[in-house]
Amino acid sequence: MSRSRSVSEETLYRSIVGSSASKNFSLLDFGCGDGTQMEVFRAFGAQEVSGLDVDEKFRSENVVIETDTIGYLAKNPGRFDVIFARESLYYIPRDRQSELFGALYGALKADGKLVAICFNGVLTTSRYIYQKDFGMQVIFNEISMSELSRSAGFRKIEILGVAPKARTAIGQVAINLLDGAVRIRCSFIHFLERRRDPFFPKVFTRSIVLVAEK
Repeated sequence: MSRSRSVSEETLYRSIVGSSASKNFSLLDFGCGDGTQMEVFRAFGAQEVSGLDVDEKFRSENVVIETDTIGYLAKNPGRFDVIFARESLYYIPRDRQSELFGALYGALKADGKLVAICFNGVLTTSRYIYQKDFGMQVIFNEISMSELSRSAGFRKIEILGVAPKARTAIGQVAINLLDGAVRIRCSFIHFLERRRDPFFPKVFTRSIVLVAEK
């Protein structure tokens, strides 16, 4: 079920690592790129962090390079406590998204968790983000991410907003005001175009977070 609550990325990362109750806690960064988030998780105390990417330039001791990322997940059933995907799931073709979410579910341990961040398809600028990157295959929103997770078998599903964090208190107030204005504007546009439909969006931050438990 979608929520209107927002969380900062730092708080999200800390909560992911803090959920590890055993020394065997294993985290996979799906689409890890240069490994920036992997280092953040290690800094917060995660021990076993590995990455998966398709670009050979990111190969390292802890990063597996595999063009068939769905196949890699399928070959590692029940291996990971957390699979983290930051701005990466939308590079998989739309007609393989159900297969992808099924593979993500299968690669998690019992009670494992999928955490995925992507830009918010509800915003009017989402088409611009999609059009400027020819590698993107699909635009997600809170409804599509929830439905894909539910169809894959995840039992606890939550959609959160990503709250921007300013360096100063005044900057944070300004950001909160801007976010409020965006929420009102997007809600109004959605209502004008769709009226009050059953799938009225609740999250209007620039990025959204899916947290789905197996």
